[in-house]
Amino acid sequence: MKRFITLLLIAAMSMLLLAACDNTEEVYVTITFRNATDYEIDGLAFQICGGYRMNNPMRGPHDLAEPIKPGEEQVVSFHIPENNLDGEWWARLTITGVEDYFEYDGTVCFDRVGLIVITCDDDMNFTFAPFLSSQADAGNNDDVGGGLVTAGIILDFSFGSPEPILRQETEYAYGEIPIERLVECLDWFAALDFTVSFPDCENGGVAVDWKTDSSLLLGTVPEDHEKRLGYLSAELAEALRFADADKLRWFMLDSLYRTLQDNFYTDVYYTMDGGKELVLPGLSPVNTFPSGIPYMGSAFYFAHADQ
Repeated sequence: MKRFITLLLIAAMSMLLLAACDNTEEVYVTITFRNATDYEIDGLAFQICGGYRMNNPMRGPHDLAEPIKPGEEQVVSFHIPENNLDGEWWARLTITGVEDYFEYDGTVCFDRVGLIVITCDDDMNFTFAPFLSSQADAGNNDDVGGGLVTAGIILDFSFGSPEPILRQETEYAYGEIPIERLVECLDWFAALDFTVSFPDCENGGVAVDWKTDSSLLLGTVPEDHEKRLGYLSAELAEALRFADADKLRWFMLDSLYRTLQDNFYTDVYYTMDGGKELVLPGLSPVNTFPSGIPYMGSAFYFAHADQ
């Protein structure tokens, strides 16, 4: 009899422990959704696709209080389990006048995200692009009407080739887009750490100082690289799995250079670690970039390597 009672107590305690472990806090997520499509969005919903409470029902406002018209944005709040804040979520939306819903062929993460830009192509394939918030001085961005501006985020996979191999992503904002936001976007779209500062430039261009904890100076991808690649398309993620440190470094040097030139139309001067001359040991065909000479792009250095 005592043994039976003991087993009952153990079973009861186990059930209580399991219940306690599952009692995670629900947190409210507040995100600005910007409609960069030509359609009026009247519903949004999200479902966790991996990890804790994987089979939870769809979260979010299935029907928005007010539709998000093209070029407009709306602040939306909904609650999710705290354990899933940094998880991967499927997303879908509905648009006014269309009975069926549309699913995003990818996943989104809500951790530290303040803005999600919704775009679509001519075939009505919708994309959810999340961005962190930032405040800083703005650059020269292209006004697309109504105060909405865009900035090109250039991913350069040329690796010294005379024929540029580029992929362009777009950041949207109202007003102006600061230079720091461009770097945050590169962080996101490349799943790398573009850790830099922008000191005063005596040469009239843009001075970029690479920090010691940047992926460029470390010569390696971040520990969470694969996790961050999971938020991108499969095609882009595969392109960002670099074969060696040289390809990683030329990609970072070229991508930041082209992004800054595309948005600020000026020379770019690289330094490292507080203004020192940028030296990347082992980088071929050159590994030293004088601080007083603007960066020229990998194609230039490869073409003049033997001269």
